[in-house]
Amino acid sequence: MNIEEYIRKQITEHLNPSHLEVINESHLHVGHAGDDGSGQTHFKLVIEADAFNSMQVVERHRLVNDLLSDCFESGLHALSLKLNKTQDRK
Repeated sequence: MNIEEYIRKQITEHLNPSHLEVINESHLHVGHAGDDGSGQTHFKLVIEADAFNSMQVVERHRLVNDLLSDCFESGLHALSLKLNKTQDRK
């Protein structure tokens, strides 16, 4: 399983998001720090989940980073996060 698949699996299983985008931005960082040539080093996540409703921004970020800590040990270099509460949806 590659890093993108692992991210999807972890987020889906643990957060049951109502919206999930996993955007691979590795191609934008070819030759930069953290690029290992795998094409699996830089990702942007957009997540909307009920689990975030009672959390502050920092708590949401910590939760997602904890869920994906294995990825950082396996080559993930950068993770951009946009984490929304479902109660913010109008």
